[in-house]
Amino acid sequence: MIVIKSEYPRIASILTHAKFQTIFALIALCLIVIFDVSAFVFRPYDGMVFENYEFTTVAYIDAGSPVEKAGILLGDEILMVDGKLVDPWLSTPMYKPGILAGDTVVYRVRRGEQILDLPATMGGFFDNPFYFGPLLGMQALSVMFWLIGLSLCLFVPQDDVRARLAGMVWLLTGIAVASGGPAGASYFWGSATTMKIAWALLGFFLVALHLYFPAPSIAP
Repeated sequence: MIVIKSEYPRIASILTHAKFQTIFALIALCLIVIFDVSAFVFRPYDGMVFENYEFTTVAYIDAGSPVEKAGILLGDEILMVDGKLVDPWLSTPMYKPGILAGDTVVYRVRRGEQILDLPATMGGFFDNPFYFGPLLGMQALSVMFWLIGLSLCLFVPQDDVRARLAGMVWLLTGIAVASGGPAGASYFWGSATTMKIAWALLGFFLVALHLYFPAPSIAP
């Protein structure tokens, strides 16, 4: 049981306690690893990117990519993949796990008033370094942010509330990057919801940092 008396609100004392932050850092690491790995298990290289808030509407297509060769166009809405409904709300994986380069999947798309079934042969991540590079970069960032948060949460004095709150900001940022980047591309379960929760919590922590540790000003 955490019992702390301080000049800060009780919630800040709890959130900056070493025991709570250790547990949260472990949870954050598990989420980051799961989301990062999911990009290689549940998403082959297809060459398309969806709208940020319309996770079934195609917003970008790589030139020469599998979906371009299949005939998918910008603005198409992906309804099903191999007979499985695409669920943007639960962020369930679009693809079956383990699809490799050379495997064929069938997209059911809505294009205006038309419903089309378009087969596509999947590619490999190394087919397009401009896709694979940013994917690895997002994963590296998520881990780097977690390491920064861990060092601030666990390796500063217990009474350094400012550093520990900042550590929580970095941990949450790592989760947001992992769930909104590689996992968002793979439609791993709950990735979109996790990203939104992480960004919402970040707002509260940033406001708390500003309120209790305002930037110093120099009088003229």
